Amino acid sequence: MRIRLRNALAEPTIAHWHGLTVDTRNDGNGSFLVPPGESYDYDFEVRNRGGMYWYHPHPHGRTASQTYRGLYGLIMVEDDEERALRAALDLSRAKALVVHAGSRTFVAPIGDAGAALLNPSPKEDST
Repeated sequence: MRIRLRNALAEPTIAHWHGLTVDTRNDGNGSFLVPPGESYDYDFEVRNRGGMYWYHPHPHGRTASQTYRGLYGLIMVEDDEERALRAALDLSRAKALVVHAGSRTFVAPIGDAGAALLNPSPKEDST
């Protein structure tokens, strides 16, 4: 995956790929922060099995507030085993991924390959 994080916040941030196996440079564990107005490029190969993973900010002391404001999302990783299971369970007709986070609900369409990338924002708040 190649992702550019552009920090449009008024405070430092960094993205942590929770559950994904990545090297230290791409981990986003908070040891390096992206200053306001700056960018950071991630570049890593997804080596994990099929499953649902998530990303979230990880700046020390600010993780909870940035996550609460909507800076998180889901990453669906699909592999041959996942596709076989979906076919065996006849899940090929699923059209959306629905996530309930506290008082908010987010819906993301699932693409042709059965994968979804969900990046909820407070604007999508259904309450």
